[in-house]
Amino acid sequence: MLIRPARQGDEQALTELLLRSKAHWQYTPEQMEAWRPELTITSETIAREIVFVGETEEGIAGFGSLTPGPTRWVLEHLWVEPRWIGRGIGKGLLTFACQLAADQGAIEISIDAEPNAEAFYQAFGATRVGFIAAPIDQDLFRQRPQLVLRLPKPTSLET
Repeated sequence: MLIRPARQGDEQALTELLLRSKAHWQYTPEQMEAWRPELTITSETIAREIVFVGETEEGIAGFGSLTPGPTRWVLEHLWVEPRWIGRGIGKGLLTFACQLAADQGAIEISIDAEPNAEAFYQAFGATRVGFIAAPIDQDLFRQRPQLVLRLPKPTSLET
């Protein structure tokens, strides 16, 4: 997989991938439509966030985005094309995000996680620090896990 910066013009392809990925978790069409405004990638998203795209020879396989902070960065998005789920694309994108943030001095990444993706992030070392109530019609007790992924300290090559 090649990871490249998102470009103006990628908005529609990234939005459609995001919606397919979110729908993978069996949310109703009505719920998906209600979320559409907040799940739309715009040119402003690409300009405001660090958006990166994972491509294979078959096209875009996933993407992610980060918002930098002094020591804590925020993972705004991490979505994988459903047919690529479980094949290392998410791991590659998250590894890239962690390295990028660590190289810029971040010590942790915060994640407002899709509930079905919490185990993925925990397998990567993230810990739950809280939750946000996020009820939907089919699950009134739904919660979005709030996670923190601590980044390894950079190693110095100086002696």
